[in-house]
Amino acid sequence: MTRLRITCLLVFLVLLLCSVTGIVKAYSPGEMDITAGRAEFDPETQVFTGSGGVVIKSGDMVIKAGEVVVDREGWIEATGGVEFGFASLLIRGENLRYNIHSETGEIAEFQGRKEETYFCGSQGEITGANLYIKDAAFTRCCLPVPDLEFAAGELRMEEEMIRTGWGRLRVKGINLLPLPPLSVSLDKIEQWPSVEAGINQEWGLYFSGDIYHPLLERLALTAGATMGTSGRVGLAAGLHWRPTERWQLGAGYDWDNKSGEKTVYSLRYTGARAQLYAGIINSREKGEAPDGRSNFRVTFPLAPQVKGEVFQNRDYPHEITGLSSLAEAGAESYGVKISKDWSPGFFTGMGIIHSRGDLKGNSLPGWSLETTVKGKISLTEGWDLAGAGSYLWGKEEGLWTTQRVEILKDLHCFAASIGYDLLGKEWSLGLNLTW
Repeated sequence: MTRLRITCLLVFLVLLLCSVTGIVKAYSPGEMDITAGRAEFDPETQVFTGSGGVVIKSGDMVIKAGEVVVDREGWIEATGGVEFGFASLLIRGENLRYNIHSETGEIAEFQGRKEETYFCGSQGEITGANLYIKDAAFTRCCLPVPDLEFAAGELRMEEEMIRTGWGRLRVKGINLLPLPPLSVSLDKIEQWPSVEAGINQEWGLYFSGDIYHPLLERLALTAGATMGTSGRVGLAAGLHWRPTERWQLGAGYDWDNKSGEKTVYSLRYTGARAQLYAGIINSREKGEAPDGRSNFRVTFPLAPQVKGEVFQNRDYPHEITGLSSLAEAGAESYGVKISKDWSPGFFTGMGIIHSRGDLKGNSLPGWSLETTVKGKISLTEGWDLAGAGSYLWGKEEGLWTTQRVEILKDLHCFAASIGYDLLGKEWSLGLNLTW
């Protein structure tokens, strides 16, 4: 009898200690740790109830909530300021139902973040590290009301990819344009949709957008459109194939209702140190015969912040249809260039170039030296002044090929610019999305 009383007393002290400290190790050792301000455990039903700042940990998975109920099957019912996350994923909502064994669950009316991407939805289904979201929206703009976001009826977040159904583009919460299904990478920002609006002499007030859509593991499609109040419309599409991580083959087609059409074929190699680009462009301007252009360029490091480049550009009075059509060029230029990044935003380059024929007014006959300067200085917080200039030094006279200045303004998720081309004497105003 005395031994029984001592045993009951020890059990009572253990349960009392659990209630005071709010720390309970449940089910199997090492499977789940629960911390709560107030905790109760029913031995008969094997149900744990916690409240007052509950924290559940299992491996790298963490659940925080105001109140939690955990049953013998491993189902967790969490309510009141719920936070659910692991690794780089964090979700905040009001109600969560999650099974610790199958790693599946549901959450309602939530917001979340993975890497630098923010998302929200009315209902989410959790399967391991994957999410299926209804009435979803996602963006990389962390403002309370995002400058721009993509909304869709359904969204899937699988590993490092986001895939949506048909959706719409929102600016400051206002629906503007319909969008086709999207597939974007969480870690490759260059593959995210790009959006630009502005005004210039050729297009008037214009709006432009481009999307990247993977078809297979190493095959992707790009598409874009530009529309302006001048009546000008441009469409573009491209196919990109990566047989290996370093090599990429591309084919693209551009159409413009005023300037004509253009077909581009390209080959790129991106090595650990050197990069190679080879491209062929066939153009057909309205009312003109088709012509072609070939480009070849290899860049390589020479020293810290110093790059070298060897290049060749050739213009043809006919369309390039095969190797035989590359034999005789109407104009060409080739040479070497050296460039150096002196500091963030400041760049200089020198080149030795030989040109033959008229390369659309951007070359001097014979040998010439090229000097290029690009720079950007900060005027005040959020305001920058940028400029770029390229000059060819010939035997008799020189030639400016680039003269441009810009005033830039950081608008958090957008970058605004006012630019002036001193050669073409043209003003432009642009607003670009910055991810």
